[in-house]
Amino acid sequence: MWIECVPNFSEGRDVAVLERLVRAVEAVPRTVLLDQGMDADHNRAVVTFAGTRAAVVESAFQACAEALRSIDMASHLGVHPRIGAMDVCPFVPLEGASHGDCRAAAWELGERIAAELAIPVHYYGGATRTGAARSLPALRRDVRAGCAPDAGPPVAHPRAGAVAIGVRDPLIAFNVELDGPEVEAAKTIAARIREANGGLPGLRALGFLLASKGIAQVSTNVCDVERTSLRDVFDAVLVGAQELGVGVRGSELVGLAPRAALSIETAEHVRLADFDPERDWIEARLERAGS
Repeated sequence: MWIECVPNFSEGRDVAVLERLVRAVEAVPRTVLLDQGMDADHNRAVVTFAGTRAAVVESAFQACAEALRSIDMASHLGVHPRIGAMDVCPFVPLEGASHGDCRAAAWELGERIAAELAIPVHYYGGATRTGAARSLPALRRDVRAGCAPDAGPPVAHPRAGAVAIGVRDPLIAFNVELDGPEVEAAKTIAARIREANGGLPGLRALGFLLASKGIAQVSTNVCDVERTSLRDVFDAVLVGAQELGVGVRGSELVGLAPRAALSIETAEHVRLADFDPERDWIEARLERAGS
């Protein structure tokens, strides 16, 4: 059984913190590190790993404990929305695993974080406890409005904030960079193309300024790769940029993508810099892990 876990942490500038988070993950037997990365403007790190249910729960818990020690949300600054040090922790079913397996992992992790680390826990997606599945954007809005957590203390931890734990299908974090700092154009394009506003199915999108690069970015999560391809996203951004008189520089993959969603031809079409199938395809990482 392979369950993937993709926690996002509110630290994208201190490499030493990412190294400690990765060590916490890799210290657990039967956990395989698949990818890691950080971004200074978003002030965010993403660590991807896979393993058995017990292994990924233990790795995620140890990473959350390290985030509590290493990240102080009271002084955190960054353009990406966030609610905590380990901001979001989704479980994804891969080979031999089901959504039910991932749901059990999510709830086990949530109860441990609440009980042992005293951090409020909110569930989303396939881990939602009652009623319809709550999306991550809806969860963030609920937390800002002061909703009670699903587990743990009723108020945010003074250092670690809160954590969102979910179950989802594979998604692709895919960003398109404009060739200038026109952040209002990026926000306008993002609003046009996101599903919530009648845009592309299963697409979430936001516009950000990347101060370190002097450019704006349309940051997206492609949540339904069957209905919306990376080409669809790139072309929609390109059309929007052309209408607003803005150029498009290229695109960026955050983490990994399924082979079927990111062919070599697609990588060329979307101007994905430094594409490497052995590094960027999740199947390639899993094949190496199993060999």
